[in-house]
Amino acid sequence: MKFKTKELQELTEMWLKDRQITINGNTNSQVIKFVEEFGETALGIVTGDKAEVKDGLGDMAVVMTAICGLIIRDTPELTKERNITVLDVFNEKDYRDLPVVAPSIQALYLVASLGKLCGFLARGKNIEAFNTLNDNFENIAQLAYHTGSNINESWNIAYNEIKDRQGFLNEDGIFIKQSDLDEGKA
Repeated sequence: MKFKTKELQELTEMWLKDRQITINGNTNSQVIKFVEEFGETALGIVTGDKAEVKDGLGDMAVVMTAICGLIIRDTPELTKERNITVLDVFNEKDYRDLPVVAPSIQALYLVASLGKLCGFLARGKNIEAFNTLNDNFENIAQLAYHTGSNINESWNIAYNEIKDRQGFLNEDGIFIKQSDLDEGKA
């Protein structure tokens, strides 16, 4: 099923809550998961595997949604003062007017924005970290554009892959897929 971006944000947020990721998880484990997904996406770019790139971009959108939800959970000022939700962070734009850049260059922009996010999180500056989330979502969306896709298509692929996924959150805040347990991978 194909969803619009706002619907994907809502569905992803619900999926994350249902699996306790944004309730009992932590930003550190989600940043590690994001880096894993970025690595898979980068490998897809290097090898020319467009399906891997699309899947990885969608997975990064899912994980960035988790990071956003966790920062909101851990920063009461965001909800008390500004009534912020995950839906307030990312608004997809039309990227067709952007100058064309190599995907590897756009990936570096994403690394830079992720670095800012991580730096603020490491120093306990959640509001500043939250303020970098839009840049991170934008860079994921722009990377999708520069690899011949779009964030909505990629996010749909990822969401449709995970929507029925079951598992549990381990003591480190990492979601372990039931299928990995069944196959002896976890």
